[in-house]
Amino acid sequence: MSHPAHAQAGAAADAALRGPVLFLATLGLAGLALATLLDLAAELALFAPDFGGRHAWANAGLLLRLADAGRTHGLLAGMLGGGLWVLGRAGRGGKIGPAAACVAAACAALPFLAAAFGLWHRAPGVAGPLAAIWSGQEARLLVLGPLGLGFALFLFPKIADRPLFHGGMAWFAFWTLLAAGGWAGASALADGPFPAWFPSVGIAARLFLLAPAAAAAFVLAGTAGVPAPWRSPAFRFLAFALGCWLLWNLDGALCALRGVAAVVRFTAWEDGTDALFLHGFAACALWGLLYYAGPRLARWEWSSPRLIAWHFGLAAVAVAGEAGALAVGGLIQGLGLLDPRVPFAAVADAALPFHAARAAALLLFLAAQGVFAVLWVRLLRKGGPARRGPAWLGEAA
Repeated sequence: MSHPAHAQAGAAADAALRGPVLFLATLGLAGLALATLLDLAAELALFAPDFGGRHAWANAGLLLRLADAGRTHGLLAGMLGGGLWVLGRAGRGGKIGPAAACVAAACAALPFLAAAFGLWHRAPGVAGPLAAIWSGQEARLLVLGPLGLGFALFLFPKIADRPLFHGGMAWFAFWTLLAAGGWAGASALADGPFPAWFPSVGIAARLFLLAPAAAAAFVLAGTAGVPAPWRSPAFRFLAFALGCWLLWNLDGALCALRGVAAVVRFTAWEDGTDALFLHGFAACALWGLLYYAGPRLARWEWSSPRLIAWHFGLAAVAVAGEAGALAVGGLIQGLGLLDPRVPFAAVADAALPFHAARAAALLLFLAAQGVFAVLWVRLLRKGGPARRGPAWLGEAA
């Protein structure tokens, strides 16, 4: 149970941060929704080449780039808002724990990555696109990843009402993630115009990232305990996000191996990996944090446990469907590209059914965002029936 003095200090932090955090969270949610709509438009353009009519910009390639930019920047804004709330709450006593360290490290890494990308993305030749690939990987490894991990390290003890399990292991996860993450982005540059040692170090770092992922899973599973508090919507979303993060790290380690990369590189498999991270991990980690922080910032409880359950179900099915469809389609593409007897047009056509499946998954993901938008607007407007306690999953209301 929280000490009254701690609860009072937390309420003061919530009051001070209410405006910026709610603004950044709303901005992030809007960016994610816009990106999903652009993704759906891009999938439609694949099946209807005349979709854009006379507008040259309305082609699948450009729409996908716009969607990726909107999704990344939207999630970044929302998660930075969440990170601001975690720092305001976790730093009250002047002692920095693993959760606050993860968030602070992500905030510190962001301007360095932005500066590096600004210097190199306009370089002539292939250097510019390669800089974009590297910076995109590092944004996941050093910014969005630590932010989501920080959310879980901060909220799991509060939701489970027990101290963080094995703080030393949590610090091990933080330092190894920071050390290896700075190099792991180079694994995406294998077989590029670089000295062989550079991507090789990146591949080794990508494999080593399994250590902090396993350590974080050990700490958080021990903190959750048995039985885990699955009725908490914040816990359920954060647990799902962490499962996606673990799968993403495992996928990154496997695909860093040159033999595997030769099959899946430049295929829909990479899009499935992005969906697993951005939709499965980053978006669900943001939702998990907002389910806990939202009522404290708005001074109002969530209006409908039934809508929360629908939100989680739609989001989980959408992420699994999108990532699974693109993974299978990418594997078929990769094997076809390695077979000299298969024409390239046939390889492209073989992926179309999986893009149709992705479009269906995106519709479910957009529906999940619509459900949360209803809950979010009700929360901010203090709509719905007044509740005396938190909204737990499984309640009838």
